[in-house]
Amino acid sequence: MDNLQKVLVIVPAYNEEEAIRKTVENIKACNNCDVIVINDGSRDNTLQEAKKTEAIVLDLPSNLGIGGAVQAGYIYALKNDYDIAIQVDGDGQHNPIYISEMIKLITEENYDMVIGSRFISKTGYRQTFLRMLGINILSLIIKLLTGKRIYDTTSGFRAVDKEIIKYFANNYPYDYPEPDTNMQMILKGMKIKEIPVQMNKRETRSFFYFTFKVYQLYVKRNYFIICYKNKKDVGGEDNMIYVFAIVFAIVFEIFILNLVRRNKLDEKYSILWIILGIIILFVAIFPNSIVTIAGWFNVYYPPTLMLLFALMVLGVYIIHISIVITKQNKMIVKLTQELAIVKEKMEKKD
Repeated sequence: MDNLQKVLVIVPAYNEEEAIRKTVENIKACNNCDVIVINDGSRDNTLQEAKKTEAIVLDLPSNLGIGGAVQAGYIYALKNDYDIAIQVDGDGQHNPIYISEMIKLITEENYDMVIGSRFISKTGYRQTFLRMLGINILSLIIKLLTGKRIYDTTSGFRAVDKEIIKYFANNYPYDYPEPDTNMQMILKGMKIKEIPVQMNKRETRSFFYFTFKVYQLYVKRNYFIICYKNKKDVGGEDNMIYVFAIVFAIVFEIFILNLVRRNKLDEKYSILWIILGIIILFVAIFPNSIVTIAGWFNVYYPPTLMLLFALMVLGVYIIHISIVITKQNKMIVKLTQELAIVKEKMEKKD
């Protein structure tokens, strides 16, 4: 490590009592870096095992998930003036022998982010078909949206410079952060490099995660194409109603996705509102479906305008409630992260 650079290795850990001690020892054996373990509300002995090592330990009093735990590490790095931060999984999946190469690329070749990639060249790492399909689709979409190809879109083995540390300390997705932050950094003009690494296999995250991310990244473009191809010829006042509903549905969906992207709405809350927007769009594109649905309930005069208006008002109102809940959750996450940092400082003084 360059003597002029302060480097922090961030190790998020949740129920990793069997692996965390060895993970930290391996990092310390290979590199002259500080290591911080973020115990993300583990229910086993992860905290006790981490304290047996030379690592700094932040103990989050409740589980924040991977994004919240990693961001706590970036907040610590920012507050303690580190120049480089490197994320390494607590389960031993990431081999620390590559850390020195990552640091060198940042300090000597001026890269802003270095990603340890399983797929940029042939390695012994193997994944399930569905997971690889999701990763490749995400990679293709990021290429289409940014012009740059990231081969391992979900790799959490990443090194970042001081500028990105500051950004991540203030802006970091709480759920499945890697694809989002990779794309954000590309769009911000950051210099990013992938290097081939060997990793151990880990079975986490369902294929639903990938399909949801693909939907998030791609829906903005596809909506206009879908609406154009499926538009119906209706006349008079009804035409204006349906056109308005289509426009509202598109704006509604884009608004929801932007709230998620800016961390103002949790992904788990956004799913319901995305579905609501799809329903409005479907009804607007296929107006006869209202008559069919009304017939199921023996309603012979479908109040088209009232139905659409009610859905719109309901959607706006519930979005407001979801934003309020999300803000409260974000405040809780920040307080939890700051509490862990204060607790670590107090224990150090003692």
